[in-house]
Amino acid sequence: MPSTRNIEVLATAADLFHAAADEFVRAARTAIGAQGRFTVALSGGSTPKALYSLLASNYGDFVWNRVFLFFGDERHVPPTDPDSNYRMVQESLLAKIAIPAENVFRVAALSVFLMFLAVLLFFREPRRTEEVQTTSLSQSARNFWTVITNPRFMLFLLIFTGYWIVYWQEFITLPLYVHDYINPHTDTELLLVTGPLVVIALTLAINIFTQKIRAFSAIIIGTLMTALAWIILILRPTVTGVVLTLVAVALGEITQSPRYYEYISRLAPSGQQGTYMGFAFLPLGIGSLIGGKFGGFLIHYFGEVKHQPGMMWWVITGVGVLTAILLWIYDKFVLPKPAGEATHAATG
Repeated sequence: MPSTRNIEVLATAADLFHAAADEFVRAARTAIGAQGRFTVALSGGSTPKALYSLLASNYGDFVWNRVFLFFGDERHVPPTDPDSNYRMVQESLLAKIAIPAENVFRVAALSVFLMFLAVLLFFREPRRTEEVQTTSLSQSARNFWTVITNPRFMLFLLIFTGYWIVYWQEFITLPLYVHDYINPHTDTELLLVTGPLVVIALTLAINIFTQKIRAFSAIIIGTLMTALAWIILILRPTVTGVVLTLVAVALGEITQSPRYYEYISRLAPSGQQGTYMGFAFLPLGIGSLIGGKFGGFLIHYFGEVKHQPGMMWWVITGVGVLTAILLWIYDKFVLPKPAGEATHAATG
């Protein structure tokens, strides 16, 4: 079925740019509501410059941290050159809005990727005298196969993905929630510094406090803390409540994260620690992939359809609590305790 086209004729170029800016933001809101992010390729040249300036002046308080910008074309010049499309966008838009640098993808990334492929294909680590031979590519492949065919370990990683689905909402849906339902003038970028500051300040103290707790128990406790943290926001939907929620989420992260990697390192057979530790990041990636679509659906459904945006945090809390319960079941009934962990618990 062919799509319907609407052609609108505007009186002046200024009217055109204002309409284009409004349409840009409308499309962005729709995409963010459905998927948690808005991805767009920018055009170069002088024509869209007025559009970018309008976006900066009229929508400077938009949730730009959920927008990802690519470039549809670029001239073969340095980014500081007057003919550079990137420089034009930087001066008319990027320098005037709060968009993270990592959300802006210049064409130069292609060159970096090609250099990475060249290194991957042609670089060989020089051998030193009496140096122990490193794992060959074929041995690494066998180790990789051993891990992915370990159903108990893969089940553990799959369950733990639930933690990251919950955790990533701090960066995916929370800024949108704050902007749309608490205070549109809140600096969400500054607000999200709370978690990292807590991690930096309290990691050592929390690790000392929890060092006698079994590693897997610490994982479950940290997961449960992160899940229940969102109840603070439900009970106190204010900027202060957001800060307290971020503190609680960070405490949960500090409690589980070091013990998670410790636990996986103990599970790994001799010579396969690197492969197992590499797979430890799999839940993080899957959680980010699922968390974006899941969070986007929740904020759209509860915010725009049901008009009860706070209800989304009950669902997110439920996912976290369910993850903690599944981890407890896994610990009790699926996987025997590693010998090292059992000894640690006995001596503790």
